[in-house]
Amino acid sequence: MTTALSIVAAGIWSPAGRSAAEVARILRTGLPAVRSAPFSDGSGAPITMGVAPDLARLEGPERLTSLAVRALRSCSSELAMSAPSLSRRAAVLLALSPLELVTHADVPRVSTTLGRALELDSTPQVVVSLDKERAAADLLCSAGELLQRGEVDVAFVGGAHSDWGQARIRALAERRDLYTNEDPTAAFPGEHAAFIAVVRSGRTRGALPLATVVTAGAAEGPTEGAEAWGVASELLHALLPNGLDVRAGWLFGDMAFDPATLREHGALLTRATEYLAAPHLLDYPAQRIGALGAAAVPFGAALIGTSWRMGRVPSPSAMVVARNEAGRRSIVVLRQPDDSRAE
Repeated sequence: MTTALSIVAAGIWSPAGRSAAEVARILRTGLPAVRSAPFSDGSGAPITMGVAPDLARLEGPERLTSLAVRALRSCSSELAMSAPSLSRRAAVLLALSPLELVTHADVPRVSTTLGRALELDSTPQVVVSLDKERAAADLLCSAGELLQRGEVDVAFVGGAHSDWGQARIRALAERRDLYTNEDPTAAFPGEHAAFIAVVRSGRTRGALPLATVVTAGAAEGPTEGAEAWGVASELLHALLPNGLDVRAGWLFGDMAFDPATLREHGALLTRATEYLAAPHLLDYPAQRIGALGAAAVPFGAALIGTSWRMGRVPSPSAMVVARNEAGRRSIVVLRQPDDSRAE
């Protein structure tokens, strides 16, 4: 990614809260946000899940769409209070997961709903992709290209994921990806949506930046075996050329309890020490609020930028690392803005 970007607003809808600020406060307490859900695993036992609020009667693509709309409106409302003119020429880019809940046939309807959710005078550009094909980090790079070409003034980049539904729970159980007392190395199911509003650095029109995007990218790689352990660290080395002054002390990841991801994050900590600051804050909220899926990258960026705005600064540089179900790794490196003045 070659375009310098600033994050100027953030929105989250999650079991941990209805806004980025609320989620940041709840996660800082260390409390879990999972509860019993009305589904059962393969043995008939009830499951524990992170359940997003106010979606009780929705299922399938409608649930995912409503989840995304709530996060998008939270993000756009925050932006409207600080820089209302930025939203006049906008793009919305969203990644969705999992495939058990959404398919290509659902994309046009989701796109139309998102475009209407912003309630703008002009129709925004909308790009909706399945996370298995284009992750949120890919969409963030696409947003940078749109902004670089001057096609839009702001891009809302987000992700939405939901494990809600007996079919999805059954699929997770069959793959041994469902947390149970008998298999505590898997993940709690979850559902989350998050958006960040990004603009070209220096063109915030009065909005105070939450974070600066240093670089972002994604890469394919194996998901099992020793070769999988080094994919994230190799991607980081490719994104950060020698001489770039980045020492991130805050690492946000979508890791739950699975040994394979644990090994990959361990390899990242040992093979990329030149880009890491000590002591490390290792932030893995999926272990307390459920799987993040396609929402992981915008969720992490929104959480970090909002926490910086609220005065919590474990490190002035941070890194978001995620992996989708197809094995595509994503990394976004962030830096706290130099000051709190509008650019």
